[in-house]
Amino acid sequence: MQKHTHEQKTNEQQPSNTDVDLTSVFRDAGMRHTATASKAFETKYQLQALANRAPYYYELIWGVRLAIDASILTRRLRTRRGKALLLELPVLQAEAPNEDLRIVINLLAHDHLHLMLLEEFQELSAYRVLVAENDEMTAAALNRTLCRAGFEVAITRTGAATIELAQDENFDLALIDVDLCDVHGFALCAQLRSNPLTQDLPLVICSAWQGTGELAAQAGAIGYLEKPQDFGGLPERLRQFLRLAGSVA
Repeated sequence: MQKHTHEQKTNEQQPSNTDVDLTSVFRDAGMRHTATASKAFETKYQLQALANRAPYYYELIWGVRLAIDASILTRRLRTRRGKALLLELPVLQAEAPNEDLRIVINLLAHDHLHLMLLEEFQELSAYRVLVAENDEMTAAALNRTLCRAGFEVAITRTGAATIELAQDENFDLALIDVDLCDVHGFALCAQLRSNPLTQDLPLVICSAWQGTGELAAQAGAIGYLEKPQDFGGLPERLRQFLRLAGSVA
């Protein structure tokens, strides 16, 4: 009886003969990724039949490849595991399903992608922002302003703490003060950008200094903010940077 149960579990773990080998298809298209898809995705886009409909199959793979290579605009979705991109493309093939592609590309690792329907993907309720700020009063004001605007906020006071937290948790953006007590903000940006665990984290420099946008870009930041007296407009500015980061992710 126990042997039968073990065999049954083993069989359940094996892909069935009807599973679509997307990895081979992506490798044939010149991509290095291991590729899988949800059952709902396979059913909706008729992946079994696509093997005999090369033009549309190519269009699907082509769209995914452009999205991953950042050659086409996508929207970055919020997730605590890896990255996820929303791809929306018109389908031009007459034999394709009668609706445009609107799919989620879930990048579970740098070489593993999983395709799924948008309705299967659950976004997090709030963007997560890591704020590296040396001044206690400014940090409190930033935390209060961003939390009221619906962001999840984590505050660090040093470069070392910022790097540690950025490595351990997923954030949508980091807002970095130039004048941290243990490291210059530009140097911290460069460290985060060179670290494989944090290299994709969008960084924004915030400082009272003026005219340092070029230095921020050289350090790897996607934007620069002159530290305002009133933080009321900050949430919308951060959303603009998040949209920018999503368009090139």
